[in-house]
Amino acid sequence: MTDPPADPLVERVIARMRSRSDRGMVEYGISLEDDVSGRDWITETQEELGDAMIYLEKLRSEIDGLRRRLSSYLTNEGKT
Repeated sequence: MTDPPADPLVERVIARMRSRSDRGMVEYGISLEDDVSGRDWITETQEELGDAMIYLEKLRSEIDGLRRRLSSYLTNEGKT
């Protein structure tokens, strides 16, 4: 039986996670599994997700602006 084809998006996410993990090991010298620093991982995650919401909203705004510009361009292009 052959393995199903790999999903390129999943493969890119896995590669990014490995790279991030490698950087973390270099910077902190310890894995998250072995970290006993007492950090509040729930709060850390909430803060990261809050940042992600802001980044996504910024991207949405930029994409919406590009769509409006493209639509205007295409509409005006047909009038020349």
